[in-house]
Amino acid sequence: MTKSRSVLFPVSAALVAVALLGRAAFLGLNGTRPQQARAHTRLRSAAESIPTGLVWPSEEAEAKLREVDGIKLYPTHAWTDDMVPVVPAKAELDNSPVIIGVAADSGCGKSTFLRRILGALGTEVTPGHTAIGDMMTVICLDDYHTNDRAGRKATGLTALDAKENDFALMGAQIEALKQGKAVYKPIYNHDTGNKDPPELIEPNKVMVFEGLHPIYDEKARSQLDLGIYIDIVNDVKFAWKVQRDVAERGWTEEQVRADIEKRLPDFSAYVDPQKANADVILRYEPSDQGLPYLKVKLIQKKGSQFPPITLKEDLTLPGSPGATLKMYDDDWFGSPATVIEMDGEIDMDNMEAQLNEVEENIEGLVAKNGEFTEAMTKLKSSPGSQNGTGLLQTLIAMKVREVYENLTAKKTSHETGKKTHQAETGKESPGATLKMYDDDWFGSPATVIEMDGEIDMDNMEAQLQEIEENIEGLVAKNGELTEAMTKLKSSPGSQNGTGLLQTVIAMKVREVYENLTTKKEVDKTSKKTPSTETGAGTLKDLLLR
Repeated sequence: MTKSRSVLFPVSAALVAVALLGRAAFLGLNGTRPQQARAHTRLRSAAESIPTGLVWPSEEAEAKLREVDGIKLYPTHAWTDDMVPVVPAKAELDNSPVIIGVAADSGCGKSTFLRRILGALGTEVTPGHTAIGDMMTVICLDDYHTNDRAGRKATGLTALDAKENDFALMGAQIEALKQGKAVYKPIYNHDTGNKDPPELIEPNKVMVFEGLHPIYDEKARSQLDLGIYIDIVNDVKFAWKVQRDVAERGWTEEQVRADIEKRLPDFSAYVDPQKANADVILRYEPSDQGLPYLKVKLIQKKGSQFPPITLKEDLTLPGSPGATLKMYDDDWFGSPATVIEMDGEIDMDNMEAQLNEVEENIEGLVAKNGEFTEAMTKLKSSPGSQNGTGLLQTLIAMKVREVYENLTAKKTSHETGKKTHQAETGKESPGATLKMYDDDWFGSPATVIEMDGEIDMDNMEAQLQEIEENIEGLVAKNGELTEAMTKLKSSPGSQNGTGLLQTVIAMKVREVYENLTTKKEVDKTSKKTPSTETGAGTLKDLLLR
């Protein structure tokens, strides 16, 4: 039986694990030092990277073309003779991989965004040409360019052009990975401009495909569990590229503008249209106060695969320049959408307090109390943390986690045909009931909270959160009971009422102490004395499966 795991991973576990993730780092408008444009994590050195010398289409390349299971293996991908595009995986996953597509032009902030996703999942990856970890793999879709840099010079086409990308292979391999198979994925070596021999990629729990075209091709798009598009208007894109290219490449502003304009026709034809099919769009516009300040929009298509987030009310955050957050409905290429918009910047000297205010105003965020604020403050020094970039990226990252948890829990329930879970011992958890009733205890009226059975230790945190939300009269921080129980998960009785009710009593001992010591101090000053009575814990009956 497949185990069901709907665990809320800690955001703080790996917020800075992948500084070398993306092909282009985010460039904030107000940063004093541009970020590194690309991670130089070479799979092969320049001396080991050998050009194929082939161009597709050409007679020479066509003579070397192979086909395996209906998939054309263009020789420009540097296949070796023994390679096939899809092979059996080394290990079977409990669930199908959750496939996320992140579409954006180069230099649009994917690496910082991916760090936030890793933080939300509480995992990390090993930097390399393809970043791989125990839970998540990040694939750059530049690897599916049909020709190398020299080949594109020969064809006269840009990497943005659909004809320069092997969408048939991309779609087939994303489909195979989603089915739990392994693939030999091509490699585009950014350091040399060559196509190096393909590498073996195993399926992983979460697989992120980032680059120019993850939502462009219908076959690839149909495999996505969530499609994200990063949409940057030209004025903002120009400001970012000037900051990067003038500092790092020695370009003039005129050269930057010419480069953008040269790419614009292909970008408009092959990249930009994807935003109409995305589930959620992160859009950057100049602030109403003008550049360098930003107006960032989270555009959520209604009925899409993105779990919606809403605001209780519009907010104004004081500071220089300060920020406004508001929510409204809009039309997005014929689809109704809910937009959360942040214009301006938060006060970084008062960051935590303002983030707490924002977090309390958000509805639909599946997270521990304070988790959003903690995630933002952990990456305080990252580009965009002062504006809607960091704030809305963090919200999306937490929603990626929610999509993962929903899909894996949903799949497991479908496979088992019932809601019961397995404990770590391999035995099925008997489940537990909690109920409350009045009784007589040696002539004294009493309120009884009774727990019969055991919680599901594979789903411990989620079930404890359900219990905690159901308890009234517990003087504690939100999530404190759950945290206290999980810290002593391996202690005897943690799976049944022993651990749970002992923990409740322990917190009540603390409450008695605090009430009595507070009374003593108040008596000294002749002020009104608070009651020393401890509030009784109450709850609604619960059935835990």
